[in-house]
Amino acid sequence: MTNEILRKIYRVVLTIALILLAVAIYFLFIYKPYYHRSKTILKGNSIEQKVTSNTVRIQGKTLYGTTVAITQVAYPSSFKYNRPNAVILVRDDKMKDAMLAARISHEPINAPILYTKKEHVPEETLKEIDRLKPEGIFLDGNTKIIVIGNVDASVLKTLDNRKLKYRHINGDNVFALSLNIDNYLAALNGDHRDAVIITSIENPQYALPQAAWSSHSGDGFFFIQKDKIPKEVEKALKNRHGKAYIYILGGQELILNSTEKQLSKYGHVQRIPLGNDVYSTSVGFASYKDLGKNFAWWIGKRPRDFGWGISEPGHNFIFVNPKQWQIAVTSTVLSHKGKHAPILLVQENEIPDVVKNYLQVIKPAYNSPQEHVYNSGWIIGSEDAISNLTQTKIDELLEISMPSFQMK
Repeated sequence: MTNEILRKIYRVVLTIALILLAVAIYFLFIYKPYYHRSKTILKGNSIEQKVTSNTVRIQGKTLYGTTVAITQVAYPSSFKYNRPNAVILVRDDKMKDAMLAARISHEPINAPILYTKKEHVPEETLKEIDRLKPEGIFLDGNTKIIVIGNVDASVLKTLDNRKLKYRHINGDNVFALSLNIDNYLAALNGDHRDAVIITSIENPQYALPQAAWSSHSGDGFFFIQKDKIPKEVEKALKNRHGKAYIYILGGQELILNSTEKQLSKYGHVQRIPLGNDVYSTSVGFASYKDLGKNFAWWIGKRPRDFGWGISEPGHNFIFVNPKQWQIAVTSTVLSHKGKHAPILLVQENEIPDVVKNYLQVIKPAYNSPQEHVYNSGWIIGSEDAISNLTQTKIDELLEISMPSFQMK
């Protein structure tokens, strides 16, 4: 080997060594990773989020933009631990299906709800699935997508093409769908949940408060008819072997007393109070608590603990307009992740008196600075859902009450 060849080899090796040294110096002393930078930002969805002392608004420019903004709050997806295990897909024109799907968000699935069309999956939803990078449901063969309800084959083909393993849960009607969801979750958890929430199929908006609790707890939920228990729901209740704890949302005009009596064949029945309208129902659910013994083997016995039971300050709430049920249902993932908040229903330009009175009851009072407790709220949607003025009024109701000597 000549000296000239050796010199060439030397120069090549020296060049490679210098490049590797430069790369090492860059990563060791210069490069500053920003782990919380979102990897996929929806083009055109950037919008200013209005924040007050006690409230934060979550919104997007469109329905899909708002649902994505909610999931980005719940799941930064910067590390494995803050990614969901799966994503729930439900049609954006199927209110009842979405209400039933909320309980799937709970562990062990840990999944937000996003929306699809019957014929195709919108681009905003697909981009958010890419950002979320769901880990897969270990107990279900690492399934990454759960499709709820009737969709065209083209939706499932899109998931196949993107190599997203999915499970499709469907039913001939809403009642059959609820039974199939119940059995699927029972298979993952090893049993059916004893606690069951019931409301009227004729008034599905009453189910919004339960969607937050079901997302938080995973408890059962079923629609029934005003004067009749559908056979599919009867089958689901029979799976509790007469030991269900059944909680009715809505007054006697929604679920007749005779229907309540039919329900009592399957377990203990209670009506959650304040069910005159959807707004009072949300307050009734937020303040309701049921504690007591539960049925179980002596070695695995655990107490019954149902409901938020919020009657004192120091809590978070999700404020939604029931007219925009799609974003309201998606926001229930905030009951599963983070501050674990119940839903309170408000109007675009008005806070119903029942909600206002409730917030005044649990308004924080001043004490020593180191012992302060605070209330806070998520405001879901843009101004056409909840106006800025309404947000300001909510902020005042959540604000701590200062004594007169502090205000002078």
